[in-house]
Amino acid sequence: MTYLLTIVTTIAVIAFLIPRAEEWGLLDYPGDHRKHTTATPSIGGIAMFAGSAIGTAWYSPNWWLTTPLFISGGFMLAIGVWDDRHKTTYFFRFVGQLIAATIMIKAGGVILDDLGYLISDQLLPLNRWSVALTLFGTVGVINALNMSDGVDGLAGGLALVTLLSLIIVAGVAGSIQDTNILMIIACSVVAFLLFNARIFGHQSARTFMGDAGSMWLGLTLSWFLINLSQGEARAMAPVTALWIMAVPLIDAVSSLVRRAIKGRSPFQADLAHYHHYLLALGCSVNQTLMIAIGCALVFAAVGILGWYANVPEHVMFFGFLGAFAIYMLGMELADRTITARRRVQTEK
Repeated sequence: MTYLLTIVTTIAVIAFLIPRAEEWGLLDYPGDHRKHTTATPSIGGIAMFAGSAIGTAWYSPNWWLTTPLFISGGFMLAIGVWDDRHKTTYFFRFVGQLIAATIMIKAGGVILDDLGYLISDQLLPLNRWSVALTLFGTVGVINALNMSDGVDGLAGGLALVTLLSLIIVAGVAGSIQDTNILMIIACSVVAFLLFNARIFGHQSARTFMGDAGSMWLGLTLSWFLINLSQGEARAMAPVTALWIMAVPLIDAVSSLVRRAIKGRSPFQADLAHYHHYLLALGCSVNQTLMIAIGCALVFAAVGILGWYANVPEHVMFFGFLGAFAIYMLGMELADRTITARRRVQTEK
């Protein structure tokens, strides 16, 4: 009943908001680095948050236990809605993300105490760096998911892979409340994807999640990635969290590094993400989506199986760095291939 209520609520809110999006200033217009061709409502984030909040309130008799999750998430959502309406600066979003992450730390008690056995057989405690690295990691995950929101269904699909991975981890660890809340949030994402992915004959998205949705989901994923990877009875290692969120994280860091190498601002949006390159190389939107989701599933499976197979955490970490290096080389090759094709077309 709880999961059905979540799905129905999310769909109902989407249906209510779509015809009101223009009046409320929540239409995403084509232009700049955006690939869509028609103005599209950016109300998916509001709907997913509403569905998740109502579903959680219905499920949890101790609603107050989950209140910090939705207070910090609600603040992040509000910042995102304001940004979707007014197209604010990166600095405004960054400050809002830091405040939301601080609420998560102070009110929710969600904080990185250590990085596990990341580089050796010795535990790597963070001590006085705990808060700073928690803020850094949370803001990083938020922006990684935000950068992935460039193809219909992509950000939601990648978030769903991460949620399902966390559901497995929490379920195996016996964390019933975390498992159920993650299931509720996953249901809201599934309901959103019915309107965002190119399925059932639809040739374009009927709604976007907007910055409100990507930032809220990013913060929420950070909450569980951190919470389930800390403490003596942790459900997974911190390095497992990297593998579960691998595709958005690797792409985001790669984009920042490559922009800096080319002398551009790391924070200036462009068309140099892997999904843009796949489209330029001739893949359709849905083919691009399936490739990305497939890679995300493989990464998540490697991370989870590595944890349950007791593969040393530092081995998993250096393996992750190896995957990042391969990705960087692949992106450089793709960039050269696309540039050469464009040069030939121009000469013709």
